[in-house]
Formats: sequence, C-alpha cells, structure tokens
Amino acid sequence: MHRRTAVSATTLTVLSLILVLAAVWGWNALFPDPADDGPANPAFVAPTCTPSTVEGRRVRTRDITVSVYNAGNRSGQAGRVLTALESRGFRPGALGNAPEGTDVARAQVWAASEEDPAAQLLARHLGRRTPIVVRDGIGPGLTVMVGNNWNQLARAPRAIKVEPDEETCA
Repeated sequence: MHRRTAVSATTLTVLSLILVLAAVWGWNALFPDPADDGPANPAFVAPTCTPSTVEGRRVRTRDITVSVYNAGNRSGQAGRVLTALESRGFRPGALGNAPEGTDVARAQVWAASEEDPAAQLLARHLGRRTPIVVRDGIGPGLTVMVGNNWNQLARAPRAIKVEPDEETCA
C-alpha cells in the first residue's frame, strides 16, 4: 500500500509542476514583457534604410524589408500585420510597440520620401488611403505604424513598375 501512495504522490507532484510551467508559459504568451517588444531607445537604432537603385524596371515585395509597430492598444496587432505582409512576400524586420505619443488610427508608412516606390507598394497593400509619412523609421527597412482600426490587407500587386534609375529603400 505504501508503494502505491508513493507513486501517486510522485505523479501528483510531476503533474503539478507541469501545470505551473504551463501557467507561466501561458501568462507570458498573453502578456508579453513590453521591454522585449522593440528597441529600448529608438534613437539609437542603426540606420533603417539603405537607399539602392532599382535593378530592372520593377520593385517587388520580396525586395522590401518591413518593420511594424503597434500604435494602438490591441494586443498583437503589429504581429498580425507583419505576418500578413510576410504572406505577401515582404521581408520581416523589427516588431514592437510604437514610441509614446504616436497617434495612428489605421496605418501609416514611414519613409524618407513619398515618391519611394517601395513605400508606395507597401502602402497599397495596407489600403488605398494609407498615407506615406516623410519621417525616419525606427526599424530595419520601411516602418509601418498600425492603429486599432486596421483590419486586413488590401488587394494589391506584388510588384510595380519604376524608372530604371529610381532609388528605393531596401
């Protein structure tokens, strides 16, 4: 009878340990540490864009790196946007929360120029009314700020024609 009691106690202990580990993992998945969501100080991030001349006559989604930041209060919004953009061929950059005071209702593309073909292609995927804001990005490639009202990607081409000597953010 004592052997059966010892086996039951051991089993109960192991199962309790598994339950505690699962609870800790679940808690961290639901409420990630904000310190892990991006650069501690965006002012000290390496340059976000390497200007390059477009080869050929097209810029494609696979040529564009995108960093996405959540400017709203919907948890996981930036991750959903980055996953959706990756499914369209964009290369993933950084992911995190927008700097304090960033006010974006739907989405914005931050780029060095409104004329940047990569920024224009990215904005078309986020929706036809997505503005391109001339501002330094805070992650690698182009920066997307996404707010609470963003729902899904728009229908858009995976490549656009450009002038052969046009510069873009790569």
